[in-house]
Amino acid sequence: MFIAMFESMDDDYFRERAADIKDVSRRLLANLLGKSLPNPALIDEEVVIIADDLTPSDTAQLNKNLVRGFATNIGGRTSHSAIMARSLEIPAVVSCKTITETTNDNDMIVLDGEAGIVIINPTDEEIKEYQAKREAFIAYKEELKKYREILKGGRLYLKRNHPSGPCVAGSRRVFVTVDGEFYPCEKLPEINALNIGTVEEGFDIEKVRNLMNIGKLTEERCKGCWAFQFCDLCAAACLTEEGISGDYREYACGDVRRHARDMLRDVCILMESGYDFQEAGEDEDISSV
Repeated sequence: MFIAMFESMDDDYFRERAADIKDVSRRLLANLLGKSLPNPALIDEEVVIIADDLTPSDTAQLNKNLVRGFATNIGGRTSHSAIMARSLEIPAVVSCKTITETTNDNDMIVLDGEAGIVIINPTDEEIKEYQAKREAFIAYKEELKKYREILKGGRLYLKRNHPSGPCVAGSRRVFVTVDGEFYPCEKLPEINALNIGTVEEGFDIEKVRNLMNIGKLTEERCKGCWAFQFCDLCAAACLTEEGISGDYREYACGDVRRHARDMLRDVCILMESGYDFQEAGEDEDISSV
């Protein structure tokens, strides 16, 4: 009854939950009857799995070092098996309709999870093409690792300000709209120039790179500025109706210099008054200025 109720729902997300109920029911019945179920964890060679459908519990047991991907007759992007495949970074193409009828054991399969394409017994040219795509994707992932390390070190930039200001895009916070779009923070307007990705496609590394290097807009003019190390102007200080502007960023420099001057004046007054920064545990911050 519950399975039929979910299958009849209009919303794709809730309709896909019918497969979850089927999975739980199947596993409960198998346990009650003392029956064993096929265990994908026992796969001991590199394969592409072709099936009518994969349950969430099946997908969770896949060894991504051996299972190169899977293709199914049914399913959707919001099914738990598809969601888990993305989490495990296993290529998957679902809702192929007749994939189990058009493939045989030991067929060579090319699975393009990004484009949603399955090629059965590809030609030599197609194999070379997709080998090149795979190598490019691996290189792209390695590039992402570098930025992951940069983001992990975001706190370092907060002590010695990064040229983009105090924020490293995505390091301390990410603002997600109801439409699943990523923005560096909730203080910025939702315009294309500041959109750094989506829930479905992930981060747009090029846009993140541009925001992290927004100081390049005024690099030459900033090099000789005595307050450069105090600068905390982020993308919000560069926005005009047309987008991000270096001239508008420079216009805001006066506030930064005034703030830096006032802060240095306060430090000098405290030092002249005999304030012990080392005893207060603040000497590290003073030395890093």
